[in-house]
Amino acid sequence: MIQDIYPHIFHNEFDHPQMKDDDIILDFKDNQVLMRTEDTFFTAADVQCDDPVFLFRIDERNFYFAPLEDYDHVTADMQMIRHFRKQDLAFAVITARQVVSWMRNNKFCGRCGTRMVRGDKERSMCCPSCGNTVYPRIDPAVIVGVISSEGRLLVTRYSGPRAGRFWALVAGYTEIGETAEQTVIREVKEETGLDVCDPVYYKSQPWGLSSSLLYGFWCRTCGDETLTVDKNELSIARWADRSETDIAGGNASLTAEMIREFQKGNIPYEF
Repeated sequence: MIQDIYPHIFHNEFDHPQMKDDDIILDFKDNQVLMRTEDTFFTAADVQCDDPVFLFRIDERNFYFAPLEDYDHVTADMQMIRHFRKQDLAFAVITARQVVSWMRNNKFCGRCGTRMVRGDKERSMCCPSCGNTVYPRIDPAVIVGVISSEGRLLVTRYSGPRAGRFWALVAGYTEIGETAEQTVIREVKEETGLDVCDPVYYKSQPWGLSSSLLYGFWCRTCGDETLTVDKNELSIARWADRSETDIAGGNASLTAEMIREFQKGNIPYEF
């Protein structure tokens, strides 16, 4: 998955390090990252940074945000970055975009309208007028591997602009007052009409493209397995067998990993 960058180590401790020439500088425009070339990012040696924002560190290399539009640059779509040849840099860019989007969306206080300032002791945006403090947005969501009574996996494709070329699993955000397990049951019911039970936690994944923390679950059907697809959410849903080798795409997402685990027979239920 995108965060599996071993042997590199991600450090998100808040800090004020001394900038080094090989530290990476990032900037974003809409859903694109600004790059020096198609294969390289800007470094501190390439640009003059008056007020760079420290983001985090991978190994001994720091990552900063600073405006780069005045420099000659190319752009890369964030969906393409998922498959960048250096996975540690792909993870860094996606995570950086999450932090930068949060800062840009909180320039002004939502309580009194005063311009916010960056916190100097923690990763936060602070209002100097009323004291309101805002922390990075992280939305909990679930990815659900639904297993039928015959041991098949429910695969889906999104509808509308989210539609992709890869199969996906049922997914959705946790609502106010819900546990993650309750989200599993509700989302499957809403999107496919299925009743499910026995949710079993698999693992989690930070997903900076949507500022989410994804929780992967397996669950079983309990009752009628007729699919009633919510066309506002999904274009199609169907049952897949383990023998289907083309249902898992890429290696960046929790969804793809769970589909591959299903293909290997690594699910928490016996049939």
